[in-house]
This record gives sequence, C-alpha cells and structure tokens, in this order.
Amino acid sequence: MPKYTQMAYNSADEMIFGTAKHPVKYGRDFEVGGGFVYPELVPHPRPGSEETKKSLLREYERMVNDVLERAVALG
Repeated sequence: MPKYTQMAYNSADEMIFGTAKHPVKYGRDFEVGGGFVYPELVPHPRPGSEETKKSLLREYERMVNDVLERAVALG
C-alpha cells in the first residue's frame, strides 16, 4: 500500500463534499467523487421480524416503502 506524505489538496477550502480531484468510475457509469452524493441504504429489520419468512418479507417491504416515501417528500 502506498504511503502518502502530503495532502492531495493545498487547502481544506478546496475540499467539497461529493467531489474528488480524481473521481472513480465503476460499471454502468457510476462515478464516485464526480459531484453527486449517493445515499447508502442500510436496512435494519426490527427484532423479532425474522421469526418467519413472511414477517421478514413484510418488514423489508415496510422499510422500502418508508425510504421511497422519504425520497418523494425530499423531491
């Protein structure tokens, strides 16, 4: 692993959230550091919802619906 001895930026004022001096592209034109911020969704089912496959599926459906409703509300 390379060792770094200095910052990539000359000043903290150059660092802007969601951007990088050298953005990284992944498959399907997914770019990290190109100016957009992609939220990460980490599902956490409620305890007990894993008791049956049916209740776990309902829990994930509830979580997805909640996320989509928030996305619509944010515009």
